[in-house]
Amino acid sequence: NAEYMGVAARSRQLLHKGFMLIEMSFSKKLSSGFEMPLVALGTWNLPKEECGTVIRAAISAGFRHLDCAQDYLNEDAIGDALSECFSDGIVKRDELFITSKLNNPYHRKQHVMDALKKTLSDLRIDYLDLFLIHWPIATKFVPFLPNRRGFDADYDPWNTEVDYEVSLHETWSAMQDCVRAGLVRSIGVSNFNVQLLHEISSQSAIPPAVNQVESHPYLSQPGLLAYCEKRNVQMMAYSPLGSPGTVGAAEPRLFDDHVIRDISAQHNRTTAQVCLRWNLQRGVGVIPKSANVERIQQNIDLQFDLTAEDMARMNGLDRHHRFLRPQEWGGFAHIAAFD
Repeated sequence: NAEYMGVAARSRQLLHKGFMLIEMSFSKKLSSGFEMPLVALGTWNLPKEECGTVIRAAISAGFRHLDCAQDYLNEDAIGDALSECFSDGIVKRDELFITSKLNNPYHRKQHVMDALKKTLSDLRIDYLDLFLIHWPIATKFVPFLPNRRGFDADYDPWNTEVDYEVSLHETWSAMQDCVRAGLVRSIGVSNFNVQLLHEISSQSAIPPAVNQVESHPYLSQPGLLAYCEKRNVQMMAYSPLGSPGTVGAAEPRLFDDHVIRDISAQHNRTTAQVCLRWNLQRGVGVIPKSANVERIQQNIDLQFDLTAEDMARMNGLDRHHRFLRPQEWGGFAHIAAFD
């Protein structure tokens, strides 16, 4: 039919960049040689008590990429959910792509491997498909119990000071050691601008395979995307829907934008689906997060094509607006990370 032909045509257009259309998702072969699904389930702010239902629903809907982080403090509950899915035969470990991230207090070389092993223990797996430096800023070490799954109630990785003596090169050297140890297949970064990405890429035996950043129609970051494409770094978008469940009343709302609503109506799709498809057609992976089963299913059902006019209209919405501003958060209050 016409819709299938449109998707097929778009798939052919993306093949020269190494993209493939696979079932309900897209995938990309990373610079590390491993295939990564480009639609991932986000787990930030996912309550522990909902992890079992959400993870099972997402895998059943077709998600094969789970985006986790030690900083989210729910990896132990996600690990329990994964273990149940494996034992129930819903999915096999090698059918999933699991991402996690190195938290800020563990950037020193002697802490990176221990932090990774803690994440592996919590997730109840023996390797990560992708391990990212979560933020390009190190903070002072915060102790944890390495042999205990989860964290104590008083564990607070954010209420600490910036560690000005740790370089990104020290951290990246330890990240490369994680690959050599066989505990990680691919490594990358998150929240890196062009300058930081260039610095890491220019002095590494294993270059970053992924850069995960905030990206949506109000923050399209075309310059960063162009650099990532030039250096074969896959860009992944967190908050691709503008974090509707976490922003304040004064923030702009993507779902209320008349251009996005108009395009959604034309395609008989939700505003979320249009925002996700827009990024995919730019070659950017997306990490939607929802605990609602119906929306989880919608967020992986992206088999439609936005027209060139649709893309141009959405590209014109960029207002350089960040919903996540670390300079307004506790330990980062005096560091404008993106200026």
